[in-house]
Amino acid sequence: MKGGYRKIITIALPSHLFELNTEVNYFPSLDTFKVKVSIVMQNQPGICGYYKSGKTNYGHTLLEHALENTTPFYTYEVDLGDKTIRVPDNDAIQLAHQKIESIRNNFNEWLKELPGVNKKELEELYNNTFNCYVLREYDGSHLQFPGLDRKRLGIEDLYSSQKNSAWRIIQNRGALIDHEVGLGKTLTMVVASYEMKRLGVANKPMILALKANVNQIAETYRKAYPNAKILAPGENDFTPAKRIRLFHEIKNNDWDCIILTHDQFGKIPQSPEIQREIFQTELG
Repeated sequence: MKGGYRKIITIALPSHLFELNTEVNYFPSLDTFKVKVSIVMQNQPGICGYYKSGKTNYGHTLLEHALENTTPFYTYEVDLGDKTIRVPDNDAIQLAHQKIESIRNNFNEWLKELPGVNKKELEELYNNTFNCYVLREYDGSHLQFPGLDRKRLGIEDLYSSQKNSAWRIIQNRGALIDHEVGLGKTLTMVVASYEMKRLGVANKPMILALKANVNQIAETYRKAYPNAKILAPGENDFTPAKRIRLFHEIKNNDWDCIILTHDQFGKIPQSPEIQREIFQTELG
């Protein structure tokens, strides 16, 4: 590390792509790439000329976007008579995207043409830099799920993936469950929240969902735990006239789970002290 940046080993790629001496630098403090090319290229017309937005994109700028997995966004002014607004230059944005994809494809072709020793060098660099961490695996096979009514759910037992995911949620007090459709994410949320309540990990678990999913989650919860005390208010329960009473119900009752939509949750007031505490937790 020197001068706040680390030089990337693959500087030969842009040199091959632009047929000019090109240098790629990475700034860890900003998590951004900067591409340096000769002054000759700077003065040449860009590879993408945009007429509506009046922008010109040079190859090195598009390469920076390719490295950062972004696409430039262009707008141009439209005069409506009484006012002027800016609208997206969709043609320019699409053209830039096509050029960036072309750069990515060139990268793949360039890798294939490298000598074996260089391929090995890049492989070792990648493995040492990125592929050297092993994510923790969560084994929830020991979980018994007391109170779970498997018969009402029509299952003999949970999938091992559901048990492992529930254990991960309990251990971390939350997790991203990126499972495909049909693998039981809803039931995983239900059993995990119930176990967090039962084990004392959470005092009053709450599941937030889209409006389209909230009824399905509530129905699954009632099937899974018929004796559980859950609160799943409808839209009519959150009218201004009923809202205060509902807030008191949430606050004063010992619920096993509260199921709300994102909009409903956003209407629950929070004191400045609570908001400050949340921000500090996120920043920490």
